[in-house]
Amino acid sequence: MITVLRKTIIATVTALATMMSLNAAADTLNFSELPRDVVLTTPAVLSNATITSSTGDTYIDSLYSTNGFGAICGADGSTCEADLNIQFDSTIENLSFSIHGYGGNDSLTVMGYLGATLVNTVSLTDTPLLDISAWGQMDRLFLDYDGSDDYGYAFSDFDFTTVTAVPLPAALPLFGAALMGLGYLSRRRKQQ
Repeated sequence: MITVLRKTIIATVTALATMMSLNAAADTLNFSELPRDVVLTTPAVLSNATITSSTGDTYIDSLYSTNGFGAICGADGSTCEADLNIQFDSTIENLSFSIHGYGGNDSLTVMGYLGATLVNTVSLTDTPLLDISAWGQMDRLFLDYDGSDDYGYAFSDFDFTTVTAVPLPAALPLFGAALMGLGYLSRRRKQQ
């Protein structure tokens, strides 16, 4: 009887682990959803994120991306010297993206948030690709332009995994009851 229960528990745990590994999907920010090569008043609303600029303007560029989905920058007149806030519609992880347009006086601070909690931050200057997959889960990215009177930065080729909530399996309460039954049987055996 106990061997059958153990096999059932192992099968249930294996099924739950399989379901939890299916909770992520690869994704990107597709700037081709917006008009290209023009300055847009923010927010720039994509199918999976909303992007705002500290100046109120963004520029969508068609040249810089290697994935064909375009690039974005916080427009400040004719330069890309404004901060950007990217609010993802879902929690994400494994984020990396390309950075373009570094000039000698440009620097950038990248901050990742999950809700109101700062996940991590990094300051950089001339970095063509930023892989922050080690930061874990976040739902907002803030790109703080720290330079002065140079080119500014454009951002493209966002690659990340969208994390979706795994629904509670209907068998989970039954699994808990089976564990309690095993505990009861074990304690009863010891008393005899």
